[in-house]
Amino acid sequence: MQKSTEIAELRGDLNGKVLYHVTAELDYTKGTLVKTGDQVFSGTIVGSEPVMVHDSKFRFELNLATGAEFGSVYLFNHITGPRVQCELQVTGTGINADGNRTFSYDGTCIFAGGR
Repeated sequence: MQKSTEIAELRGDLNGKVLYHVTAELDYTKGTLVKTGDQVFSGTIVGSEPVMVHDSKFRFELNLATGAEFGSVYLFNHITGPRVQCELQVTGTGINADGNRTFSYDGTCIFAGGR
């Protein structure tokens, strides 16, 4: 088991940064690396006012044999800015020139009171 804190930058409908505190566990029997923990998104969502939203339920899984990576994100806990909840499915798309993993994401964000 390993614990770390990392930052990811998002570009797209969610534009900003995610600070996440990760617990990573290797499961040699299943051949996976599973990451869970806490994360905070700070930025804008589809051009909204700035928001901060917390997630304590995210889960990412990396298949050690194939390198395939996928996960789920639940930005449900409002901190500041417009009240919004986002549920995202994340898929690993490779590694960039700096050696950082890259991802694509799809899902829904719902603003309280509509948008």
